[in-house]
Amino acid sequence: MLTVQILVKNNCDSSNYISVSVKCSNQNYLYSLDNGPIQNNGYFKNLNYGIHRIEVKDELNCSSPSIYDFLIDSTQYKDFNYIICKGDTIKHNNKIYTSFGIFYDTIINKDNCLFEIQSIKINENLNCDSLNCSIKLPNVFTPNGDNINDYFEPITNLNTSIEMTIFDRWGKKVYYEKSLQPKWNGKINGEDAISDIFTYIIESKCDTKNIIKKKGEILLVR
Repeated sequence: MLTVQILVKNNCDSSNYISVSVKCSNQNYLYSLDNGPIQNNGYFKNLNYGIHRIEVKDELNCSSPSIYDFLIDSTQYKDFNYIICKGDTIKHNNKIYTSFGIFYDTIINKDNCLFEIQSIKINENLNCDSLNCSIKLPNVFTPNGDNINDYFEPITNLNTSIEMTIFDRWGKKVYYEKSLQPKWNGKINGEDAISDIFTYIIESKCDTKNIIKKKGEILLVR
């Protein structure tokens, strides 16, 4: 087997070329590209993109030809991943995507040459509210009896029961309710809770298949 040095130049136009030379040899060699005409130098220019095959053999056919495959490709490949809610859109390269799936986009450079192929994968965020299943929650309430923001309660359009569990900062459950419209008045065992941060877990069903679950913190201020 010959020791061959191959230089492949990938440009974004027809100036792609390959230069082949045999190292450490005083013999003359013949070169052929893609079973084409034989020539006495290993320089081939104006190559198309794709896989090419070069054949190198000594001028006197004293040894078997050496065959090499190489790729002409200046294209870059990139992956992009998005997670969006149902009904939302994503803008990528000034294109609007409205559905889930895998899409491909090609980037052309200023020389009008294919430069980059992008894979755009869009998955659904299963923790989102939909238009028909919405639960909104405040992050602070003031149960001081002034009839303004006295309860911690979800704002929702659901027609199904909602489970609401409240925990103190040490993880102890201090309140639980399951109803169409649960609300906490800021009391623990009938006594006013002190000003503090509490953790809530809200769970309900949007339909027979999808479960809505929200977890967060609520600040009680007196």
